[in-house]
Amino acid sequence: MMKVVLKLVRANTPVHVRRRDLLGYREFRRAMSAQFCSQSSDALTTFTLAEVLLFAAPGRASTGSLVSTLVMSALPLLIVGPIAGRVADRFSRQQILVRGHALRMVITLVATLSLVSLGRTIGFIVLGTLIVITRILYTARATSIPRLVRRHELVAADSTSLILSVIAGGFGALVGGLLSSVMLGLGFVVAAVGQGVAGALYRSISVDLGGGTTKQKHEVRLLLRDVLAPRTRFAVLATTSHRLLLGLCLAAIALMIDAKVGLSTAGSVVVLGCAAAGGFIGSFCAEWATEHFPRRAIASGSFLFSGMALLITAIAPHPYVSLASLGFASFLFQILRVRSDASVQANANPSVLGQIFAAYDIVYNLAFIGGGLLGVVLIKDVSFTALICSVVLAYFALALTFLMIDDGKEERRESLDVARKAHPASIEGLLPLTAP
Repeated sequence: MMKVVLKLVRANTPVHVRRRDLLGYREFRRAMSAQFCSQSSDALTTFTLAEVLLFAAPGRASTGSLVSTLVMSALPLLIVGPIAGRVADRFSRQQILVRGHALRMVITLVATLSLVSLGRTIGFIVLGTLIVITRILYTARATSIPRLVRRHELVAADSTSLILSVIAGGFGALVGGLLSSVMLGLGFVVAAVGQGVAGALYRSISVDLGGGTTKQKHEVRLLLRDVLAPRTRFAVLATTSHRLLLGLCLAAIALMIDAKVGLSTAGSVVVLGCAAAGGFIGSFCAEWATEHFPRRAIASGSFLFSGMALLITAIAPHPYVSLASLGFASFLFQILRVRSDASVQANANPSVLGQIFAAYDIVYNLAFIGGGLLGVVLIKDVSFTALICSVVLAYFALALTFLMIDDGKEERRESLDVARKAHPASIEGLLPLTAP
């Protein structure tokens, strides 16, 4: 038992990576600037479309709205997710990003037609098309990051990307709110310009972002080998399990607040906002956590402390207590997620990275959606306290499970020992085992 505990703290000196140092890399800075323009424009487009399509629609019950939102969120993942990974591997990722944003610019301009007659139909078509393109661009962007930074900088790079995502979303919504008070259609025009700027920034990147590989003879075998490798398997299982339980908690807490306070849709927004706030703070802390704790400690600790936080909710099921517990669990999940993202990016074969990352993205997001649907179903027949207690037990069981299962660390240590014996000079100056 002592041997396991000792592995929960790093024995070597961590390599500190500052985000401002990463932004000193010209190509990474351009990629992050392009991402900010792209995602803020997305948020602006979505906000404006919501003004046109949704706000005038009659309200529905909170449960029905939650279920329909979860189901609609699953469709792009199921339909486009597998395609996105293959596209990111088969074609130049830089060209995907450049041409994809040009296409989004055109489609966003077409969205102005949603302001005229038959506008709702056009608006929904535009929204669906943008969701499809967004999934492809997300996969291409995420799998390009390993080309812009060094291996031990991946966690800091991924956390920077996620932080910018939240800031861009808030900025786009703010601009949308300001523009809607002036002229509703102006939001589409500004968003289209932003998409064009994002495409131009991606075009200016001089580093090869990968992709463009030809189909390999044993590609399926290669995919399975990489997915089942201990390091990747550990990352995917940990993130997916935590995401499933988090989705269940989110749905249960949203419906509990709706039943007690009667906020309906506003209550769901508050719950999502608390979860998003926890995730945002988690993105800031992910780099520090990775520098000081190995993947096993991060995974097991995220389950253990999430369970402890939700145990407080089970004991005192007050809306404020529940929101605080959910925010803390989301904070821990985000640290785990950033760590897992970097692990998948670092350990996958470059020729199939897009497909592996897309599969990982599909699995853990579908787990969240499935957990939400499960929470909606169970809350009808089980009391809120009993449901949360079940989740707490699951968190504690998973904390113990990920404390014991193989995380691939010994496999990496053995491979380095082999390399050291075969080519002593090739590993001189190698960074400590803190890389993903």
